[in-house]
Amino acid sequence: MNKTKVYFISDGTGLSTEQLGKSILIQFPDIDFEYKTIPFVNTLKKAQALAKKINKEPSAMVFSTLIYDELNEPFDAGDFFHINFLKQTINQIENIKKFKAVPTMGLDYRFGEVDSYEERITAMDFTISSDDGNNVERYNTADIIIVGVSRTGKTPVSIYLALMNGLAVANYPLVDLELESQQLPNSLKRFKDKLFGLTIAPKRLQEIREKRRSTGKYATPHQVQAEVRYSESLFNKYSIPYIDTTSISVEEIATSIRTRLFNNVI
Repeated sequence: MNKTKVYFISDGTGLSTEQLGKSILIQFPDIDFEYKTIPFVNTLKKAQALAKKINKEPSAMVFSTLIYDELNEPFDAGDFFHINFLKQTINQIENIKKFKAVPTMGLDYRFGEVDSYEERITAMDFTISSDDGNNVERYNTADIIIVGVSRTGKTPVSIYLALMNGLAVANYPLVDLELESQQLPNSLKRFKDKLFGLTIAPKRLQEIREKRRSTGKYATPHQVQAEVRYSESLFNKYSIPYIDTTSISVEEIATSIRTRLFNNVI
């Protein structure tokens, strides 16, 4: 089966365009898509050259977030499918709400105002230095403390929350001592309201661990089953909210954490 080429085109980095486009196309699991992101299409010359190239592939699909009409025109005139996420939404808001948009190129790659950018940098610094149980003395300044056994996704989720939401996130690995005693260490007990647990299906955890280190008991079925069972028991004992990370993305995990810790949604 031939692949359907999909272009994500933006006058910024294209990250927002790609994310939105893929969230739509994932609804078509029987179609084989080939993705390509084209960032910084910010001149008419670039837009015309790219549209001319794509026009040789009439079955291609183009998703864009180009804000200026002159940059959109070469793609609207092409023989391929083209949809501009921004223009459609902005036009509807202007027509229905009678608001007036002020087109500004490249906003999708900006983190926001200086304060927001600095907030994220500070959060990233805290999160990286507080990875894997380090710097427990700084937990009083953490927004969130993620806990779980090894290889449940604590680090990537922590970094995502810091980078995307400006949250200071620490993570702490639960080891045999805490698991078997069913006792949280004192460094965590003091901040129970900040804790959020990650768990995972034992079979999936075993697969992940075998890729990382297959020797010793670290990846044995008995070990991973016991760790998952004990960790979930510990979460329940201390009423720590937790989520199963087996088949969901980092973005979904992060959203669940924010919602349940800060919005009191169960």
